[in-house]
Amino acid sequence: MKDYSKYDDKQLIGFISLEGKESEFAFKEIYFRYAKRIFSHCNLKCVNQDEAKDMNQEIWMIFFQTIKNGKTDIILPHYLYGIARNIYLQNCKKQNKQTTLNEDKFEIDSIVSPYISLEASIEEQDLIKIIKMASDYLNELLKETFHLKWFSGLTNKDISEITGESVENIKQRSHRSMAKILEILSPFIKDFQK
Repeated sequence: MKDYSKYDDKQLIGFISLEGKESEFAFKEIYFRYAKRIFSHCNLKCVNQDEAKDMNQEIWMIFFQTIKNGKTDIILPHYLYGIARNIYLQNCKKQNKQTTLNEDKFEIDSIVSPYISLEASIEEQDLIKIIKMASDYLNELLKETFHLKWFSGLTNKDISEITGESVENIKQRSHRSMAKILEILSPFIKDFQK
């Protein structure tokens, strides 16, 4: 059996477009490469775990069907995040949620690591929950940029490709989202510094 971990994404997508076991093994390799990041992104977008699981499953089904339908010029993980974004926006429309689409490197570790030790994983999880809750106070565009950059680890260029906006807009939005998060979290950060 081939070692599919040695193939790049483009080659694996080519294998997925085929029939049989090769397709299945190639899909599993792609899934293992990106599943954790994509599910984490879904979890940030959704209200609860069940909704995140449903969204995650839908992303992977759409991805697989797209390849089987002949589209193989896909760039990963951008394409998967793009699917997630579209599903989220469709769900917002279904639920009549209002989304703002015309507004606008610190890393999440730069907030978390100076104030908590690795041994304090429970406190770290609590802080991540607080950061996630703080991000709920951002408008949809700032929130999306914040999640893609700091929770999913994408670059400004990656986010630009997903959203179709300029890198400069993404940089500005990223800066504004971080400034707003730091403003919201300032009382909590002071507590961690003590």
